[in-house]
Amino acid sequence: MIVFSALAQSLIEAAATPDGTLVPSFADLVLLINPAIEGARYLPIYDLIRSFAANLARPLQLPVFVCAQARNDFPVRKLFPVTSFLSSLTQSTIGSLERRCVNHGIGFIKEFRTHDIAGPTGTLPFDLKPVAIRTHNPFWMVRAEPAIINGHGGIWQDAFLLFLASLVFQHVQHSQARKHKHVQPCGGPESYMGATALPLPFVDGSVQDGNLAEFARGIKLAPLQRR
Repeated sequence: MIVFSALAQSLIEAAATPDGTLVPSFADLVLLINPAIEGARYLPIYDLIRSFAANLARPLQLPVFVCAQARNDFPVRKLFPVTSFLSSLTQSTIGSLERRCVNHGIGFIKEFRTHDIAGPTGTLPFDLKPVAIRTHNPFWMVRAEPAIINGHGGIWQDAFLLFLASLVFQHVQHSQARKHKHVQPCGGPESYMGATALPLPFVDGSVQDGNLAEFARGIKLAPLQRR
């Protein structure tokens, strides 16, 4: 909550970027996992980005904001509405969405959701829908099945770690590609399909065809020492 509050204004300013590649000033990627943050705090951003997905003139780009919410997160799904109920009585709202945003976490507002992620399927480490690495909307709200994030604290599962690693490594490769001028400048479509793959010590193979799970398949996780 502290992180989101500190970055909220910067996120709003980024979401208000005119047509073209969104280049955030706050960080390459902001990640929230099971945040106990009321949906009302995200509404200003949502209002600004609703047209992103529909605007096919916007360039495809990596996400700059990702909120991953476990579907079975009991504290945020069930307890958060109860604890925020009294404060919601004093707030005036317009419409059903605003009413739900006052006493529900941002990860449980269906209108905000952009992606679903489930456990391993076939040879892929996770099943992300939509599958694309780059989208017109760089603000991702991801609902995670228990095989990915199990409850409020169950984040140390290989499938989720691979999802996070794939996002981070994509940003690293993007930064390296821009440094070596393999990617078109801001405002144009950005793709590694026509670029020379840059070698990274922690990725087995080159950048894949735009499917994030395919890319993650080449990442090798170091064993975790679980206590």
